[in-house]
Amino acid sequence: MTHLFGSRSTLKAFFCVWLVHTVISTTAFATTLPPQAKPEKGKGFYLRHNIWVDRGRSRATNYRQGKLVPFNTRVTLLSIGSKKIKLEIEDREVTVVNVMQHTRRTVDQIAMQLLSDTEVPLEGVPMDTRLSMQSGVMRLGMTKDQVILTRGYPPRHKTDSINADTWIYLTNRFEEQVIVFEGDKLVGGQELY
Repeated sequence: MTHLFGSRSTLKAFFCVWLVHTVISTTAFATTLPPQAKPEKGKGFYLRHNIWVDRGRSRATNYRQGKLVPFNTRVTLLSIGSKKIKLEIEDREVTVVNVMQHTRRTVDQIAMQLLSDTEVPLEGVPMDTRLSMQSGVMRLGMTKDQVILTRGYPPRHKTDSINADTWIYLTNRFEEQVIVFEGDKLVGGQELY
């Protein structure tokens, strides 16, 4: 019997190529967060997501103000207090301030979400997506993990769970950025490309 593609063996070959292409295109571009690390004073780590530093301080709610320090930046944990984490980044001391009523996380939880023993693997991520992530710019089609790498975790007083389809970030004390997911893909929101 002759099929649209010719013989049965041609159809099988086409199906195999299609299957391999589908599997590669849906998995190779996924970026997953590296494992969280147990915070230890004096130890070196990598940032698990981008942070913004303004005058030596970064808020755990991750306002998008100041200088961007990209994920995979090597840092040293100097100390953890009840409301602050002190890091050394590029020979400068940076204080990450936790306002628990906004993050609804302890400082230790913030440190674990922020730090990893390993870098984020970027193999297979298209260059334009990689550059957007490293520049702190969210793009339509990014996965939830890629958005976290790009922007950090959304504050829990605005987004109770990262399993939700709508996340709300704080750009500063007065402005919010709402983004929407369908499943694991970013499909809408403000200031997206």
